[in-house]
Amino acid sequence: MLTHGSVTNVRCLFKSTGAAAQFPRRIQRQGAAEKETPNSDRESVRGPETGSAAKTGKAVKKLKAVDLAHRLRREKREEDVARPKIVKSDSPVLMRVQELRQFTLQLQKVHPNVLAKALKRGILYEDQELIAINKPYGVPVHGGPGVKNNIGEVLPILAKMTGGMGAEPLHLCHRLDKETTGAMLLAKSEESADHIHHLFKTHQVVKKYWVLCVGVPVPSEGVIDIPIIEREVSGPQPHFKMSLAPVFRLSEGGESVTRVRPSRESHQAVTRYRTLASTGTSALVELQPVTGTRSRSRPTPLR
Repeated sequence: MLTHGSVTNVRCLFKSTGAAAQFPRRIQRQGAAEKETPNSDRESVRGPETGSAAKTGKAVKKLKAVDLAHRLRREKREEDVARPKIVKSDSPVLMRVQELRQFTLQLQKVHPNVLAKALKRGILYEDQELIAINKPYGVPVHGGPGVKNNIGEVLPILAKMTGGMGAEPLHLCHRLDKETTGAMLLAKSEESADHIHHLFKTHQVVKKYWVLCVGVPVPSEGVIDIPIIEREVSGPQPHFKMSLAPVFRLSEGGESVTRVRPSRESHQAVTRYRTLASTGTSALVELQPVTGTRSRSRPTPLR
């Protein structure tokens, strides 16, 4: 949160320029001048009106400190209402999920420099061609509606922090979902970015994901081969989402399996999985995508 830091910065600015000490005196001098000057002469004290106010003949309404304080308090109340409340639960998993959701909203309020510093502290590897960062949870890679901070916007700042003021902006080589953490590659030049893109496109990069799923997979290791398709999701903000498009379906009674014609818009999605650890109701599973279809680790029958 930047509330305390913002107030501190404003105070330092006023102290360095001397405006804080002069501001009350200006108000006193202006008030005394208005009392001593007749109504007909007040126009000369205030000065000529400019812009649209002069054309319309309406006086410009000055912002008072009291009005500013009321507005800030109203915005703070609206912000508290919009912020999700953490409901106490006996499940530590649910508590952690609520904390992560609140943490995601807080990341959208920090200054871009703060996010860049966090990425710099999370550097996993660096050489002359690329940088590998540990992408934090809750930060999208690209911008969008309601997104203030994202990885792409702070890359120029991160480049200056790592390579100096004359460093070339870093280049994105791939993407990770907003709720996904892990290693993310950034190229230091366009040539390096093109080379890494070629490696991803030709499946020369091994990608592995660790996911938590509800239930324990049976068998504990195998291959998921179910096509996926992009479908439109209705709601307050309609959007598209990848979903399963299986070619086999169970009958209503569950006695038989029938093959259906695959959709022309579906994409092949093959993923290897392996159970690393499990409890009675959940499991930690390693996923390794085989095909290049995007978002293939989201809709999975392991859940």
